[in-house]
Amino acid sequence: MFLENNTCKANCLVGYYRNTSNLQCTQCNLACTSCNDSSLVSCGGCQDVNNAGTITKYYKYIGDTICNTACPLGQYIDDTNSPNLCRVCDQNCVGCVGTATNCINVTGCKVNYFFNNATNSCVLICPNGTFGNSDTKYCQNCHEGCELCYGA
Repeated sequence: MFLENNTCKANCLVGYYRNTSNLQCTQCNLACTSCNDSSLVSCGGCQDVNNAGTITKYYKYIGDTICNTACPLGQYIDDTNSPNLCRVCDQNCVGCVGTATNCINVTGCKVNYFFNNATNSCVLICPNGTFGNSDTKYCQNCHEGCELCYGA
């Protein structure tokens, strides 16, 4: 049994956890909707926190119990479709922003992929009029007048 508002209870209210060190129901971190302790690494879900009128947004990592103000590499914030949840980047992106396929320039592409500035995506084969520059890892424009080119 755990003490909550001077009453012994078997379970704590939502937003509180069963604190075994003092046998009380203790409030979760404000960014957590549910939790196992008061940290940001044991959250069942995340929520925005209003601190004196300043809203701080928190997002839950995919496959984890961590709430943070940003998503880890390989995940992105999508407030439109899944508030307070991180979403997975496209399989060709190491990192992305806003949408799964909006890769973060060249550092966001997987090995052997090139960053296409026109679409902000990582591609295995650059589109016509461009070639994959192995040094820069970008799709680079062909010389004027060429529709197809290789390496220059």
